[in-house]
Amino acid sequence: MLGLAVFTVAVAYIAFWRYVFKRVTTRPRKIGTALIAVALPFWNLPIGYLTFLQRCRTDGGLHVTEKIAPQKNVCIEATFTHDPSLLLKAGFEIVEYRNRKGTTQYRRVADGSIEKVSIERPQLSTYCLSATYGRRLSWDTSQQDFLVSTTSSGTPVARFTSFTWHGGFWWLPDGLPRGAVASCFNLKADEILPVLLKGGG
Repeated sequence: MLGLAVFTVAVAYIAFWRYVFKRVTTRPRKIGTALIAVALPFWNLPIGYLTFLQRCRTDGGLHVTEKIAPQKNVCIEATFTHDPSLLLKAGFEIVEYRNRKGTTQYRRVADGSIEKVSIERPQLSTYCLSATYGRRLSWDTSQQDFLVSTTSSGTPVARFTSFTWHGGFWWLPDGLPRGAVASCFNLKADEILPVLLKGGG
């Protein structure tokens, strides 16, 4: 469906400029019209790419805004899609998974199995992990983040940010960008978890 929509837009664009080109009489104007038709879809590429590089340099990667002591317990929001068992394996003793329905507390017991307990809200975690994906920015760039926030107030204290540049202003009709042309700081959990496990800031 999306491919058909993109194809339709491309055909309409070509048809429009073909119509214009046929009605231009002089050779210089025909050349000028052809140049405009070819350049128009790509006019923002240089600015967009430079803006993408600037964002990578200034805002990409790991940023910690306050000192974080090593943590044994962690809260994760539903947006942070990693399975709690993986975080237990990474080194946390207790993982508190929070969503709209409440909180589930995970811990590994003596026989190696994982115990789950339903509670109203996180009780043992000072910090909570969350994620944002595909936040659309100007100049055809999207932003993805892993965030560490205080469980009590939701104040962000650390983030790992990735940017993706999509190469032009031709976004798909539903607002989703087309394929990535360039990206920086691929979003990986092992970039943010050490901040909590070992401390940072």
